[in-house]
Amino acid sequence: MARNLMEIVLSHNGLTGAITLAHWEGLMKLVAVDLWNNSFSGSIPSSLFALPSLEEIRLSHNGLDGQLPEFTNPSSSLLAVLELSSNNLEGPIPVSIFELRKLIVLSLSFNKLNSTVQPDMIQGLSRLLTLDLSYSNLSFNAWGASFPKNIITLNLASCKLTKFPNLKNLSNVKKLDLSDNQIYGLVPNWIWEVGNESLFYLNLSVNYLVGIQEPYIIPSSLNTIDLHFNQIRGKIPIPPPFASYIDFSSNNSNSSISADIGDNLLLTIFLSFSDNGLTGIIPKSMCSAGSIYVLDLSDNSLSGRVPSCLFEW
Repeated sequence: MARNLMEIVLSHNGLTGAITLAHWEGLMKLVAVDLWNNSFSGSIPSSLFALPSLEEIRLSHNGLDGQLPEFTNPSSSLLAVLELSSNNLEGPIPVSIFELRKLIVLSLSFNKLNSTVQPDMIQGLSRLLTLDLSYSNLSFNAWGASFPKNIITLNLASCKLTKFPNLKNLSNVKKLDLSDNQIYGLVPNWIWEVGNESLFYLNLSVNYLVGIQEPYIIPSSLNTIDLHFNQIRGKIPIPPPFASYIDFSSNNSNSSISADIGDNLLLTIFLSFSDNGLTGIIPKSMCSAGSIYVLDLSDNSLSGRVPSCLFEW
């Protein structure tokens, strides 16, 4: 029976122990392995990466450690999904991973890897839709970097970026996370055009950004905008009308809150402008934010009366 197995799905259990070499021998028809969210430990056996029919490997959220093995014949591999996030994997990313030409999802986040990812490594993965390298002790070389044009999710948090990578060709991206890096300077005005009005989530928090390049138009598609813990000066931008999460806290705005800002907060659930040196009054238009759960304007220099409507929700 085992030799005819096509899928192994054991996700969301409390399974323990090692994934041994013997588990995978002879499973030539195996297409998918899903051991997501268990407590497996030990290293990933090279025999798993050698299975010829495999299209999906999902091993995220376990306790796997050691170095990743190389893939056998990566150029002819059928693998489309490789999810290894939230483990304790160490060492460099095998070069063969970047030769998996049919790869659609590559998730290596929250590990202990130590590679520098060069732009040309990613460019060869032309079918890639999801790339997540966040919080894995990786360095991403943004100089000259471009990405497969069809990427939908790009997570490069804590990848030691010092500048914005070239994202102008990404016409389908919906989620972009460049937080917790060392990016300095202005938020480029082209960032708002990435995704051609499909960008849903933008996180540029915990960098060294000092302002927003003008002119700019924030796309109405954005639901989440996180710019907290930077050094952004000047007037706080008017959020798009359908944003539910807005965090501009811990910046250097030193300005007032726009009088009509509340008109764009109809669906906002979380709003923080704390620790910004804001002056002036809390505008009455805030009363329009009828869906809000968290409104944080602390650690500023605001004056005047609090609009009574804020206590009537």
